[in-house]
Amino acid sequence: MGRILVVDDDASIRDLLTAAFEIEGHEVATLPDGSEAVERTAAWQPHVLILDVMMPGRDGFEVLDDLKGDARTRDVPVVMLTALEGADGEERGIAGGAAYYVHKPFHLDLFVATVEMCMLDDGRDTPVENADITLIRDQLGDL
Repeated sequence: MGRILVVDDDASIRDLLTAAFEIEGHEVATLPDGSEAVERTAAWQPHVLILDVMMPGRDGFEVLDDLKGDARTRDVPVVMLTALEGADGEERGIAGGAAYYVHKPFHLDLFVATVEMCMLDDGRDTPVENADITLIRDQLGDL
């Protein structure tokens, strides 16, 4: 189905999301920090990029700014994932171009459905079939 790039310094989150999305039929690649995120995104063109906010080195906001400022990557939807509390980070992420901003801990099924909806909403050729829209909406309704 779709390609998803997960950028998170927490190996357990990378492993969890890889397993969850591969079960749904998606191809998943991961990076442990944001240092290669723009180049990897430009080369691989994922349908969605999941980006942690708090990482060593370059944080998710800096990576988001670079992604949205690069013509090769600006159209790739970004779902930011964070343990940060408060609305300031969410406002900054959405204002910076993130499609969604999700707080940890998160409900895995809802998160998967959110990312799949992001694939439908991105305006590019999408790997999620129109028949899957009903299934995704049903998953959201069950949560």
